[in-house]
Amino acid sequence: MINRNLIDGIALPVGDRYGDEVFDNYLDWYAGIAKRYKPKRILEIGVRYGYCAISMMTGLHANRGAPNCEYLGLDDESYHPCLARANENFTAVVPWASARAIHWNTFLHGVPSDCGMFQLAHVDGNHSYEGVKRDLAAVWPVVEVGGMIVLDDALAIYSNPIWQAIQDFLNCHLATPNMVEHQYLETLRGHYLIRKVD
Repeated sequence: MINRNLIDGIALPVGDRYGDEVFDNYLDWYAGIAKRYKPKRILEIGVRYGYCAISMMTGLHANRGAPNCEYLGLDDESYHPCLARANENFTAVVPWASARAIHWNTFLHGVPSDCGMFQLAHVDGNHSYEGVKRDLAAVWPVVEVGGMIVLDDALAIYSNPIWQAIQDFLNCHLATPNMVEHQYLETLRGHYLIRKVD
């Protein structure tokens, strides 16, 4: 679903080179989930240069009559400056979308209080146990009922802090009136889906 030239055109100039498996089993997966669930608004924690965001917006746009997508990306740029480039990429590659990435540290501040509600939240920021736990707690209130949280790098192994944070989050919610549906998917890096039912 993702045209390799679309991503290579923005990735190669910054030194990012990806094999076919990243396109076939990773970026295509993001396009597919957005195409299937048709979110009007997407929140992402951990943007980097926006490849996953572009994949999701491209997948959504592939639907006939799809509404223009609104996307908000949050990244504290702790590893390297990336947001200026991500915003340039959005303008160049998905000009139909209302997409912007802003400097924001969700570990310290949660999500912006005025960000509104979302149908899809992608959590791919701080990969520590505490970071994932805080990000899940932060996005939960801004995901609409029926909406989806997607977590990346969630390989189902006990030593994975992302996996552990997800399990602890689910255990807290499964013991309350909050209803969730969840599924682990054995994708290239391991994805976990949490759907807010009630």
